[in-house]
Amino acid sequence: HTVAAGGGSILHFDGSRLRVGPDSAGADPGPTCYGNNGPLAITDCNVVLGKLRPEFFPSVFGEDGQQPLNAEATRKAFESLAKEVSTSTGTTQTPESLAQGFLDIAADNMANAIKKISIERGHDVSDYALVCFGGAGGQHACMVADRLGIEKIYVHPHAGVLSAIGIGLADIRNIRDEAVELDLNLENLEQLASRWHQLEQSGHLYLDSQGSAQLTRELQRRLSLRYRGSDTALLVPAGPYEQVLTDFEKQHSARFGFISQETPIIIESLQLEAIGKAPPLTITHHSGNSTDSLLSRHRVTMTGHTTDTPFIERQQIGSNEPITGPAVLVEPNATTVIEPDWEGRINANGDLLIERVVPFAQSSDISTDVDPVQLEIFNNLFMNVAEQMGVVLENTAVSVNIKERLDFSCAIFDPDGELIANAPHLPIHLGSMSEAIKSVIRNNPHMQPGDAFVLNAPYNGGTHLPDITVVKPIFDETTGNRIFYVASRGHHSDIGGIVPGSAPANSTTIDEEGLVLDNELLVREGTFLDEKIRNMLLSGQWPARKPEQNIADLKAQVAACERGATELRKVISHYGLDVVHAYMNHVMNNAEESVRRVIDALTNCEFVGQMDDGNQIQVSVRVDPTAISDYRFQRNKRPTSRKLQRPASSLPFRSAVCLPMYGQRRNTAKRRMPCPTRHPNTRPIDDQSTSSSCSHRRKRRNKSITRRHTLRRTRSSCRLSGNDE
Repeated sequence: HTVAAGGGSILHFDGSRLRVGPDSAGADPGPTCYGNNGPLAITDCNVVLGKLRPEFFPSVFGEDGQQPLNAEATRKAFESLAKEVSTSTGTTQTPESLAQGFLDIAADNMANAIKKISIERGHDVSDYALVCFGGAGGQHACMVADRLGIEKIYVHPHAGVLSAIGIGLADIRNIRDEAVELDLNLENLEQLASRWHQLEQSGHLYLDSQGSAQLTRELQRRLSLRYRGSDTALLVPAGPYEQVLTDFEKQHSARFGFISQETPIIIESLQLEAIGKAPPLTITHHSGNSTDSLLSRHRVTMTGHTTDTPFIERQQIGSNEPITGPAVLVEPNATTVIEPDWEGRINANGDLLIERVVPFAQSSDISTDVDPVQLEIFNNLFMNVAEQMGVVLENTAVSVNIKERLDFSCAIFDPDGELIANAPHLPIHLGSMSEAIKSVIRNNPHMQPGDAFVLNAPYNGGTHLPDITVVKPIFDETTGNRIFYVASRGHHSDIGGIVPGSAPANSTTIDEEGLVLDNELLVREGTFLDEKIRNMLLSGQWPARKPEQNIADLKAQVAACERGATELRKVISHYGLDVVHAYMNHVMNNAEESVRRVIDALTNCEFVGQMDDGNQIQVSVRVDPTAISDYRFQRNKRPTSRKLQRPASSLPFRSAVCLPMYGQRRNTAKRRMPCPTRHPNTRPIDDQSTSSSCSHRRKRRNKSITRRHTLRRTRSSCRLSGNDE
């Protein structure tokens, strides 16, 4: 997983909020302080704050490669940017406050990425120590650890060049795989003995060619196992049948949240790893004299406060001597910053252990007024909550559609059901999810904490019937008011109907397509209503064909919503509900502004799509920069032999008309354009129009991938990635 928040990550201001990366200044030209006319980057932030000083760096910068760090150029660039931000936002910024804001954004980006990959593997990061390496890693370690709830940091004596050392000292490893594709049982495991022997011989031959000594070798046998019908295999150590089975189920449960005892396990392949051990690394630490380790004191800004801070030579620090933050450790290949309320110690091996000595404040004093730094932080926070929901859903779902095809979407909504943030999952789901939330709100006035609802009705925000949405309200624990909603929508492999897959080409009524779930209570005060939903899935003329799989996927969707609720409560606990709600509105208003800038670049145009049977669809776009774009769809009414039932609310123009309106929800009413009225019943539509709608849907999904990346910074305010128009 790549995190675009390194020392070269370029700093941006788009007129309303600050951004960090993902583009990088690289080594050439590098950040502004490199003296090569490069852009402002994260390294420049640490220069302005005083954490990096030219006298502690070699003179290898500038066009001739013989100049010191250019701190003056960095400060001038920040002063200019601070004036621009202050003028544009009305919020006074200094170079120091701006630099700290950019660092906060970068630290949040790094912490969010660590959370994501850890949750995928079923780990709670707060139980671990943070290992820090890289030349700039130590400059941000304390900030990232605070955001993760981690209280211990480990920094290797050669952290700045640890990757290079690792390459030089790495073991010789050779991995060989051989396909098996047999059921996991005692008899088949015994038949693999000869194949293991052949793999081991090949591994020894490779190590011989690399000059590895016999006494330093190690051979590791592993089995790649998966459930039948799945293509996600897990590696477990080879061994006796009972041990292999136990290890697989334990790992599968930790990774995906469930096991399936009735499903056969397949031995997908054998894997042998031949290892030639490298000589152990011996690092001799020469304990220094702590009284001689102080290099100088300088004014440094940390956590918004500027103080005289000691700059200490790490190699001269005595073993087990406390290093109280704030402090900056100067090393030959790195700089480590110990923030206030943290304390470091060098152990006998020369390792630096940093530990928080004052509990981290769980609340944050932030104004409800819009701030360009906090706007980006909340933008990323909301997005990260939705992404974590998606990780849980992917890991805990059972069906191939959700677990492996990733045909799902997760999002969070405000108390009125308006979309706040959606992860970049399937764009087609997101245009109508808000209507599903509003339907739940209208039809369930007496929700209770712990409730969750399920629906797929096209008349109430659904798409096609296999796309089932689970909605969970989040309540304020003090007042009992509903403060947010979280929802997950997943494509179930079957929901009944006249054909498997619930997508018949010749249906004339919605019942022939499958079961319609409309605002059904799925979880009551924390209890999953298993029997109720099973009876519903087995009801009707054409019931669901795999109700147990439907129920398992619904439970996964509930788990995803619970993750979203938990993460939102953490955000509220840290910032306060009033601040979170305020920035929810700021993010949405910023989305409107971003969309309007895109619309301003559009021109009036027309498009005609010719159908195979001679029908055609024509769309004309007229842009009014002062309001919203006007999309008009026309279709020639050539007679057809068949009619299809389709709800008016799911016609393709609907999401197009609603796109800009969502972003301006809280602005003046006269600028709003009403959405088409939702019709409670279906109406007949020529089958050519239905065909064209499906074609439009496929084109929109393909086009939205490119559009989503082009306009990626507005996606967390949830309007563009779901509605390509």
